[in-house]
Amino acid sequence: MFMKALCAAVIFAILLIAAVVIFRLFRRKQRLLEEVEECFSATFEQAAVGMAHVAIDGTWLRVNSKLCDITGYSRDELMGLTFQKITHPDDLAADLESLHLILDGKIQTCSMDKRYIRKDGSPVWICLTVSLARDQKGFPKYFIAVIKDISDRKLAESELDRYKEHLQELIKERTDELSSAEERFRLFFKNSIAAMLIISSEGEMCEVNPEACRLFQINEADFRFLKLEDLIDQTDARFKEAQKSCADNGVFYGELTLKRNDGTSFPALVSLAVFHEPSGIGQSSMVIRDVSDQKRTEEALRASEAQLKEAQQIAHIGHWELNFMTETVTWSDEIYNIYEVDPDKFEASFDTFFNLLSPMEREKVGRAGIDTELNKNPYDIVHRFNFPGGRIKYVHETCQNFFDETGKLIRSVGTVQDITARWITEERLRQLSRAVEQSPVCVVITDLEGIISYVNPRFSELTGYSYDEALGQNPRILKSHITPKETFVELWKNLKAGTEWRGEFCNKKKNGEYYWEMAYISPVVDTQGNSTHFVAVKEDITARKLAEVELRELSLSDDLTGLSNRRGFMHLAKQQLKVSDRNRKGLVLIFADLDKMKWINDTFGHGEGDRALVDTAGILKSSFRVSDIISRLGGDEFVVLSVEAPEKSEEHIMDRLQENLQAHNMEAGRPYKLSISFGITTYNPEEPCTLDELIERGDKLMYEQKQKKKLKSAGSTATIDSRPAVTDRPQGDELR
Repeated sequence: MFMKALCAAVIFAILLIAAVVIFRLFRRKQRLLEEVEECFSATFEQAAVGMAHVAIDGTWLRVNSKLCDITGYSRDELMGLTFQKITHPDDLAADLESLHLILDGKIQTCSMDKRYIRKDGSPVWICLTVSLARDQKGFPKYFIAVIKDISDRKLAESELDRYKEHLQELIKERTDELSSAEERFRLFFKNSIAAMLIISSEGEMCEVNPEACRLFQINEADFRFLKLEDLIDQTDARFKEAQKSCADNGVFYGELTLKRNDGTSFPALVSLAVFHEPSGIGQSSMVIRDVSDQKRTEEALRASEAQLKEAQQIAHIGHWELNFMTETVTWSDEIYNIYEVDPDKFEASFDTFFNLLSPMEREKVGRAGIDTELNKNPYDIVHRFNFPGGRIKYVHETCQNFFDETGKLIRSVGTVQDITARWITEERLRQLSRAVEQSPVCVVITDLEGIISYVNPRFSELTGYSYDEALGQNPRILKSHITPKETFVELWKNLKAGTEWRGEFCNKKKNGEYYWEMAYISPVVDTQGNSTHFVAVKEDITARKLAEVELRELSLSDDLTGLSNRRGFMHLAKQQLKVSDRNRKGLVLIFADLDKMKWINDTFGHGEGDRALVDTAGILKSSFRVSDIISRLGGDEFVVLSVEAPEKSEEHIMDRLQENLQAHNMEAGRPYKLSISFGITTYNPEEPCTLDELIERGDKLMYEQKQKKKLKSAGSTATIDSRPAVTDRPQGDELR
């Protein structure tokens, strides 16, 4: 009995111990679960992405703060909604389809980009990752959702798509431009008023435009047999420099002396550039502009250019402090350097500072100090120091005052800057600004697009456009359509290459009046060498151009008779011979000589001799058409080049000459009668000759006629024979 009781007690004790152990294990597991739950809740709530538990029907079971931030709803508002309610209608079907696949066990998780509708109605892009939580029996319990705001990414993707579309458009535009580039080049090459040549790597001519043929007086076919060296005046040492520049840099731009087919040389502005065809074959392009007239003008004009310099920023800055409570002043070491005082010999004090100032500057600084203390304004002043030898230093001082609650000044701190360099620079800039404003030439500044940002008063005075009228305009408002387009092409080519351009424009004023100007245009560059603006300095050369025209007219005409002189005749007649060659139509040349000119001068004086020459010129002008070229070669010799048909005109020419000469002798009332000896010859384009040869033939025939007259003449009366013209035509010796 006792043993049974003892066994029962032992069993009870064991069961009691086991119960205690089991209870403790249960409590420990419960605490662990609570810790896990607390950790999960903290992670869930503080996550950097939105997190939620969503019921199978779409009801929000649990949401964190980030999801509320993304959707704009409060936690309570969101818990009263379903995910379907805030899902964008266009994304809902795909969302539900993915959830059904998860519920059917076909996939474990899904991830998609979709849109929520925020509380304010705006869409927000999110990346949604969903998985399914199941119970112990495997039945769906709720969805676990992770939501990340990807609005910035979507915006970037949208911008990228737009950029791609824009890039494709640009590629298409560029392709279209390139497809017509060669055609445009060919058209430009053919119609350019500048001579243009394409040259092989061996120096042979590949292509030339019509202007090159005209300039060098060589037809296109003959150009094929020439090399570059044949067009260059070999005495010009700059040609070797041009060759070296092309070899080293692939380009050359400068002046060279070139040679025409007739051997005459002329100065030209030459642009040479080496390029390679797609096949790799190297060639050179050569653009030539005859600058003969420009060179003659430049001999009388020498323009000087002024360069604008910017001053260096202030190099030294010091600071100081004045404590009114302790009555102490402290200076930084740099202030001693600026004031140029030895810190071992001078203590920091206002007495030291004021002693450096002149009486006028001392009063100026004193007034500024009183003003800042009374009005409690910051102190800002520029003043100067005078040093021995007349040296001056400018400084910029600033000061900030501090007051106690009663308004009492207790402390001042300030800075001192040596601005001497800047002050001098600014004064120079002011002088330059005044120089530009008061300049006797026009100054125009534009941006890189050619929009005017500044004009000086001389521009307004010359053109009639005020500053406000010109501002924001393009210089095309002055365009007259007289300046060749190639001038502007060359101008922009230079400016875009960052080089200066200079040349002449014929522009039009606001009132419609035309004027000429010499322009010097160059880019303005920043410290990195990038062009920021263009500046043009332009001089009115209208008076000079008019004088040049007058001088040109004087150089081609005879002062006494008003006819062309020898130079004028040679220039015009050569052109007429070229026309005759092209038209295959002959010409008639009449070489005339006033008989007994010496006898008239010796008998009646040189004044009467001049009148005889003028009368002869009048007879010739009345005998020929305006289109004929009539000239006094010199002395008593005249020459006429008539465009009338030679086979019909010789007798008519004789009739007119005889009739007009007889009429003059009857009406002039001179103490003598005019007599003319002449020779008539023809120019046949089928058997061409030079102009000098044609003149020589006429001169020879005239001389033969004069000799015949001397043999027939008896007495002092000078007359014209009945038919005194001599010709080299095969019909006979006299014109009938």
